[in-house]
Order: sequence, then structure tokens, then C-alpha cells
Amino acid sequence: MNHFVLACRASTLTLVAGLYLGAAQALPMTYEGRVSVGLGAVVSVAGALTNTPASYQVQVGGDVAQSVAQAANGGSVRSTATAQLLLSSAMTQLLYAVNLVGPAGPAVPVRVLASGFADGSGNHADASAYFLLNALPQLRGFATYHGLSQVRSAFVIDSVVMLTPNTDYLVSLLATASAGSPFEHGADFAEAFVDPQFIVDAAFANLYTVTGVPSVVPEPGSALLCLLGLAVLGAAWRHSRRVRAGQRSWLQA
Repeated sequence: MNHFVLACRASTLTLVAGLYLGAAQALPMTYEGRVSVGLGAVVSVAGALTNTPASYQVQVGGDVAQSVAQAANGGSVRSTATAQLLLSSAMTQLLYAVNLVGPAGPAVPVRVLASGFADGSGNHADASAYFLLNALPQLRGFATYHGLSQVRSAFVIDSVVMLTPNTDYLVSLLATASAGSPFEHGADFAEAFVDPQFIVDAAFANLYTVTGVPSVVPEPGSALLCLLGLAVLGAAWRHSRRVRAGQRSWLQA
């Protein structure tokens, strides 16, 4: 195996490591998704700690349970459950810490936009959507749906709060959905969704940045690793060209 191949492999590993660390550092969140479909013998999938958008699904015939976490703006969670003959359930939870990074000083105004809903159809469908910004209980959002009442529930939060710079504020999102009954078959559907955003007041936007919110932007350390991998690859390519040129010169001589 020549040096070029070895160098290519080394640079590829370096690039992969850089991208992986970038994702891990850019998404400091805990995601937990659980989905199940069954009646007696349950077919289920459970996931825990992840740093990328995640989706889990179980499908048995016309019965489907799905759990989805997205990493846009303030992140979002969605759970859906559809039941025809069996019981379906889904749960999605997302936890992360928001931090207002910038000069130390008094609290800074930050606009919090959060919405969620719980909906469904059928007598045996239930859903719930929950949002909480830790230490600010007035920003709690909660919505529930019960099949017997069949009334869609939703919440909207649009509030300016004062956040202390360089302090962690825990954000909790939860969506649950279940459908079906062990005693009665039918077409039941349940869905829950939660989506928050955090916006620094324009007067302070050039001084403070909201970090911790799920995103896919690599951290500086991971970017340097990626650049190092590219540099190694470039050096290996140049070395290979020089070797091939030397071989051609030797053959011509």
C-alpha cells in the first residue's frame, strides 16, 4: 500500500472526526423518542441521547407510530399515532440549554416565540404538547387532546423576557400521541407538535448571541480539524504527483 493511499485514509478519518465533533458540539441536546405498535406482543423502538435530527417509526399494517425531532431555530418535536386494529403510541422529548453569550451585565430582552398543538380523530385518540423555559414558569405552554371530547387544543407564546447573559436556561419540549383501544377497533389518529424560537432584541443583537439552540453550524475546533484533513489530502496529492513525475523522468532517461 503506497503512501498516497495511507495519507488519503488518514485525511478522510480526520475529516470525518471533524464533522462528527462539529455535529456533537453544535447540537448539545438530549433527544428521546419512543414508538410502539401492538396488542399483547408490542413492536417498539426506543432511542436516547443524540446530537442530530432524529426520527423513529414503527408500522404494522395500517397502524403507525412516529417520533420526530428537528434541529431548526429552537428545535421542534412531533409525535403521531395511527390505529386501525392495534394500539399505537409515540413520545418525543427534546432537552437543551439556551445561553445568551456576550459581555457580562444586566439582563437582556429576548423574544420567545413558541407554539404547539394536540389534535386527533376517533374516540380512542389522545395527544399532549408541552413547552417549558426553566426558571420562567410563566412561559409554560400546554395543550391536550382527548378523543371523547374531540376538541383540538393549542397554545401560542409571544413574550419578551429578560435573560441574564452567560447563564444556562433549560428548555424542555415534549409531544405524546396514542391511538386505539384494546376493546374496540376503528380509525383513530393522534398528533402533537411543539416549536419554539429565541430572538435577541435588535438593540443588543450585535453584542449577544443565543447559543445552545439546535443548529448544524460546525464549531471552530471541528472546522479546524476539517481544514487539517483537507491539507493532509492536498499534501498527499502533491507528493503523489512528484513521485509520478520522477518515475516518468527515470523511464525516459
